Amino acid sequence: MLDIWPPLPIIIRSRTTGVGGDNVVAALTHNVRVCEISLHSKPGSLWEKIMAAMQEPFPALTHLDIHTNDEKGIVSNSFLGGSAPNLRYFELSGVPLPGLLKLLSSATLLRTLHLWNIPRFGYISPETMATALSVLTRLETVSLDFQTRSYLGRGYRHPPPPTRSVLPALTEFYFEGVSEYLEDLVAWIDAPLLDSFEVTFYPQLIFHTPRLAQFIGRTPNLMACNKAYVTFDPFRASVSIAPLYLGILCVQTGRQLSMLAQVCRSSLPHISSLEQLYIHEEGYCRQPDDIENDQWLELLRPFTSVKALYLSQVITPRIAPALQVLVGERVTEVLPALQSLFLEDLHLSAQGAIDKFVAARQLSGHHIAISECDGPQEIDH
Repeated sequence: MLDIWPPLPIIIRSRTTGVGGDNVVAALTHNVRVCEISLHSKPGSLWEKIMAAMQEPFPALTHLDIHTNDEKGIVSNSFLGGSAPNLRYFELSGVPLPGLLKLLSSATLLRTLHLWNIPRFGYISPETMATALSVLTRLETVSLDFQTRSYLGRGYRHPPPPTRSVLPALTEFYFEGVSEYLEDLVAWIDAPLLDSFEVTFYPQLIFHTPRLAQFIGRTPNLMACNKAYVTFDPFRASVSIAPLYLGILCVQTGRQLSMLAQVCRSSLPHISSLEQLYIHEEGYCRQPDDIENDQWLELLRPFTSVKALYLSQVITPRIAPALQVLVGERVTEVLPALQSLFLEDLHLSAQGAIDKFVAARQLSGHHIAISECDGPQEIDH
């Protein structure tokens, strides 16, 4: 029926190709008129027809959003005819990406790129990804989210290049995957205007991310804040230094703590200059049985300039036993600049430990004022 209308622009939106799928295929044959495609589909013969129809150029396309888990729905060199000159918004989920470099090299007007649930098949190396991003001078937002929890490039890591590609318009960057991939990717790029950087790592035994620390250190907006928020919930542990967020997906409380301590030491170049620290929990976090005092101290150790420490109601009795061991020669081993301790509620079980910590500091000439507060906003001064 499209033939009875004037050649108006076509927008194709379908949450499932089970209903009306033939109409989707028919609309795709008018490729020169299609300006927006949004398809969420399961694998099947009809989906294969749709992907086959998308091997032609779509010169008017500005918005592309495809979600599937069909490995046959591949971004090859012939996808969209290998060219997307007017594309502004590009979102893929569950789609293999071997032809991405060729496609993005033509998408010079692209502003938003979301690559979710990137499958193991069709893996793109950090160097190739950096090359693809480097030509997108108008790109403002990037999201990279991987299926695999192992680094496919392990053993093939290259030294950083002599010069890095600059992404001059990038302001938002979201990443979920293994730390080694991000570590290699950021060695190839600079994003001087970046003001939202959200990273979620999959759990691993060792986090060693000096290149990530260098990237953060040369990005001015990521170094502007002087307070950190450490958060534990049933599924992850994180540290937020607005506009920077680093999280680790893990359900084991003891591992959350040890991995987060590694990330803080390895990834945050300005951690020793922060003056406010807020530690709290979100949701139900069970009382761990396997956390030792030294694990809490390792988390606190890098925060050498913190003057104000806020502990939530649940965190106080967990961290207090670690603080009370800081006596004698160890009294300023961690948090040497601490002047104010803010507590949501002083549990009776933690009262003695807090008193011993404060008394030991007092004897060493480092007075600490204890205050009760309702939330972290009360230490913003």
